Amino acid sequence: NPIDSWERAFDYLAPEVRDALRTFSIHSCDTETGYRRDESWETETFHADNYTDAQYAALVAEFARIERVPATLERGCANRALLAELRPWLVEFGKLGERGRRALELIKIREAGDGAT
Repeated sequence: NPIDSWERAFDYLAPEVRDALRTFSIHSCDTETGYRRDESWETETFHADNYTDAQYAALVAEFARIERVPATLERGCANRALLAELRPWLVEFGKLGERGRRALELIKIREAGDGAT
C-alpha cells in the first residue's frame, strides 16, 4: 500500500519530528504532473462567505502548525542531511503559514466592517 509506505517513511527519516515532517510533506506534494496525490488533501478549505466557526478555527490551527514546522525541524531533526536538503523550502513553508493565517484574519476584518473599502 503506497500510503502506508509513505507514512512509515516519516518514522524512518526523522522519527523525532515525524508530525512536523508529515505536515510539511502533506502540503508540499507535487501537483505539477499529477503523479502524486493532491496537495493538502487533509485540509478542509472554504469560501470566505460560506464557512462555520469550526471550519475557520481548524484552518487557523493548520496554518499555525505550518508556521511552526520550520522551527520544529531545525530544533529537533537529527537527520541533518534531510534538514539541509529541505531548508530552502522550509523557509518558504513557514511564510506560507503566516500568509494563510493573515488571509484568514482578513475575513474577520471584512465581516466586522473594519478597514477601507
